[in-house]
Amino acid sequence: MRVLISIKDKKEASEVLAAGGVDILDIKNPGEGTLGANKPWVIKEVMELLPPRIEVAASIGDLDFKPGTASLAAYGVARLGVDYVVASFYGVKTTEQAEKLSRALKRALAEEGGGAKLIISGYADYWRTGSANPFEFVKHVSCDVIMLDTAVKDGRNILDFASVERLREFVDLAHERGMETCISGSLRIPHLERAVSIGSDILGFRGAACEAGVVKRSRVEELLRALGRL
Repeated sequence: MRVLISIKDKKEASEVLAAGGVDILDIKNPGEGTLGANKPWVIKEVMELLPPRIEVAASIGDLDFKPGTASLAAYGVARLGVDYVVASFYGVKTTEQAEKLSRALKRALAEEGGGAKLIISGYADYWRTGSANPFEFVKHVSCDVIMLDTAVKDGRNILDFASVERLREFVDLAHERGMETCISGSLRIPHLERAVSIGSDILGFRGAACEAGVVKRSRVEELLRALGRL
């Protein structure tokens, strides 16, 4: 299992590095949504700071069904040399839209040719925002990693919306289709034992690494120690 921590700038990246680093550093902009896109120069600053052993993911935002706009954004972010391009399907309404958008994004990355992988994020509380149901579109989309997150950040976590058993079924189905998985969504230390038992390839965090909304070394260290005990 790999650990992903989401950060918004070079300062937060430095806090993660000071704590010992993680497997994947995910660059996003929480001010623009659940997986808001950051500025290209911020992404470049973070990448210049990181050692080669840490992979980099960068979000292209909370997407509507606009395959042209989304594929152009994916192409542009891939040109920065990231390992993963992250696409939130927050505004995608149906499984058919999800399938078509995923194909456009995959083609954009293939056209760019740098080898960046595609992470698609769906939402376990999809009905609260009218987003497409990821437990259905996992059967149809094309990506390298499929993520489950929570769309509404109101203190509840992914385990409030999907049982461990349902999440295991999601992971198993993704694996059958050749995709890796990332489980995220306001997970904190008390949730870790159940989260680890799901069997996801990646667990994603931000809030658990934050103090007053900002990623801090001490919180990252505490999180990594707790994961290490499991």
